[in-house]
Amino acid sequence: MATARCLGNLHLEPESFEVRVDGRSVGLSGAEFKVLRLLTTEPLRVWAPEALVREAGLAPDKSALATLIWRLRKKLEGSEAYTIATVRRRGYLLSAKIADES
Repeated sequence: MATARCLGNLHLEPESFEVRVDGRSVGLSGAEFKVLRLLTTEPLRVWAPEALVREAGLAPDKSALATLIWRLRKKLEGSEAYTIATVRRRGYLLSAKIADES
């Protein structure tokens, strides 16, 4: 039985494939859910695109993965605590947002 993951206002329920941001339900495709689940297993780990594709069981297409990440970012926009960051030439990671002090 997989356990729920809560990172700030981001809640992931592996058993029901449910994601909530600030209490609102976020509809994700199966592939989006798999990638987000991986990113939440080790926040701050940089996931190489190849590793995300392999571990999530996706077709090996980097442009499709980039589009999937873009869609995930849009769907998770309400999360004040976390974002999916791109680490140039390395991959993607779930990182804490830094508040703007200005």
